[in-house]
Amino acid sequence: MNFTGEVRFGIWGTAPAPQGSKSVTKKGIMFEANKNLKPWREIMVAHMKATVGPDWEPWSGPVQAVGIFYMPKPRTTRFPVPMGKPDLDKLQRAVGDALTQARIISDDARIVHWNVQKQWALDGGPGLHLVLRQIGGL
Repeated sequence: MNFTGEVRFGIWGTAPAPQGSKSVTKKGIMFEANKNLKPWREIMVAHMKATVGPDWEPWSGPVQAVGIFYMPKPRTTRFPVPMGKPDLDKLQRAVGDALTQARIISDDARIVHWNVQKQWALDGGPGLHLVLRQIGGL
């Protein structure tokens, strides 16, 4: 792949929250079931906007996203990596929507390649390290 631009985000201090499951009120109104999603997305959007500055033009071409979600480690676990919930694809979904809402990319459909993983947060605490790259020559 030929990369033509790159931006890096390090968002720390808050556990990544998944997006995906919905709940419905008695009146039939759907809403996000995860109460932690809205604050997590607001933190991501604010950090993303601050990182790129006010003159940023949203990328509209194909993009690669590479990242690590640092998840809070429970006091006891038998797993060397966070193999349980939240699902990795739901964490990705929250990031894609935040990138669109922050106007880093014109639409999260522009992400044509994801390479992400979950790890236990150790010394640095929970958060996300994300590298976004424009793909040229397609």
